[in-house]
Amino acid sequence: MHTGQLLGEVGNSGNSSEPHLHIHAEREGVGLDLRFTGITGTLHRGRALRT
Repeated sequence: MHTGQLLGEVGNSGNSSEPHLHIHAEREGVGLDLRFTGITGTLHRGRALRT
């Protein structure tokens, strides 16, 4: 994985009311912190990001 690489595409499948994306990163079974650039404010459940 490198900076700028596509992580995934947003979709609407299963029991959801709107398209969304779930991401998780780990190395050797240990969760990693994710850093997003160009986004102001905090990331939290329910926040919508538009680009």
